[in-house]
Amino acid sequence: MSLMSNQEIEVSGIITRSFSARGSFISSLNTGEGTYEIISDSVIIVGSAVKVKGTTSEYNGRVQIRAANVYSFSESESKAIRTEIEKKAEARVMLTDSELLVSGPVMDSIKPLLQSAAKRILTAKSLNRFILLRFHGDADGISGAFALTKMCKMQPFQQNAAIYSVNDAMRDLQLLHHEFMPLFIMLDFGSNAESDEGLKLLKAGGVEILTIDHHPPGAGIQKIADLFISPWAVVSPSPFRPNEQQRVPAIDVSKYPAGYLAVEIARLAGIKGIEPLAKISCAGDKSTVLPVEKQDKDKALVLDFMASYSGFGNNLDFYASVMDKPELFYSMLNQANEKTEQIFESAKRLLKEKDIKGVKVSVVDLEKLVKKHEFPSRGKIVTKIFEMLMAANPEQPIVVLGHGDKSVIIRMNEPAVSRGLAGDKIIIELRSKMGDFIENGGGHAKAAAMKVREDFAKDVIEELIKVIDKTLA
Repeated sequence: MSLMSNQEIEVSGIITRSFSARGSFISSLNTGEGTYEIISDSVIIVGSAVKVKGTTSEYNGRVQIRAANVYSFSESESKAIRTEIEKKAEARVMLTDSELLVSGPVMDSIKPLLQSAAKRILTAKSLNRFILLRFHGDADGISGAFALTKMCKMQPFQQNAAIYSVNDAMRDLQLLHHEFMPLFIMLDFGSNAESDEGLKLLKAGGVEILTIDHHPPGAGIQKIADLFISPWAVVSPSPFRPNEQQRVPAIDVSKYPAGYLAVEIARLAGIKGIEPLAKISCAGDKSTVLPVEKQDKDKALVLDFMASYSGFGNNLDFYASVMDKPELFYSMLNQANEKTEQIFESAKRLLKEKDIKGVKVSVVDLEKLVKKHEFPSRGKIVTKIFEMLMAANPEQPIVVLGHGDKSVIIRMNEPAVSRGLAGDKIIIELRSKMGDFIENGGGHAKAAAMKVREDFAKDVIEELIKVIDKTLA
């Protein structure tokens, strides 16, 4: 875009930035093919689609357009212009052709989706759109958020719940109401059916939704989200395409963590040196798709430790500052290890075990071990107990059930799944029988959880054990 001074010009586009300076207003006008700096006597509202007629001038080596006339398009015209400019801007985005960190049919199939996500975010950057990133409060979500925020300016906030509720949507709609063409990125949570109502409200408010997740999704997420990035989007059989011919077998695809997928998106966008974040993500979710070392596990543990004590809405600054302070980092690491060991020893004493037709079922009362919002999380406790039992007898079919006053957590190994048990299917059956007691729940075959009405967790556990017994018959 080369212009001479004192040249008459007419351009149309979207105003992406506006501020006052030197007694005038300076605005950025994006045409989809480039950006012009507009000088006007009155403010031009950010987000407006306008046609500017004026004369070029030069200031500090930059060519500007002194507006003689600014014409604002109608709302219907503006919508069409925004769509066209977005298409032009996205066509100009160049991605790197980097090789993915993990190879195989799942990642080969999902790569086009990762590229689409990278383009969508970089296009939003070029248009100066407002990007709200909500990431799940654990090592997987946090490491992925670190990767995405290296791509461009975003507003990151921590989400501790696995569900995006109506309350969440109402809060975010208030935040996004006056922002320019908002893009909402949801990382490592919210693709379950329980999130549909909240996300529909967000969508009805004109917010574009990009979801990056690895948990088994509900049937509605791909219809709601503008872009759904998940290994579950490429498997077959699929919750979205039940009649489709085989693509990628749906075998344990949740092992590709959301944080790892976010790292791949950032790498395709040209961000370098972030591969360690992918290993932290895998270490935090105990994924085997990438080899992890002790330092990766230590970093994941510290992130989980911090996240347990961080309230809703925490951004990434706190986590970044701790990771850059070795003394504080190792102090947290020592406390995390000590507390994990103390609670684990207590958990072993509280464990109640029974044999159901050759399947070892272990139940632990989590209320006696750790308070809510303290480290380690209840899910981590159940996972550690499960790993202990697995290490002692890996061939034994094992099911571990943890319960608090308002939750039930399920873990089971492959030998148990091969006997016909599956955590997600058990929850579906329980919800059909105990709908008044179970508020929501989901997961996959080997790991699942339910939120139940207060003080009814033990009743749900009793019925769950009956379902296991009946399934094994």
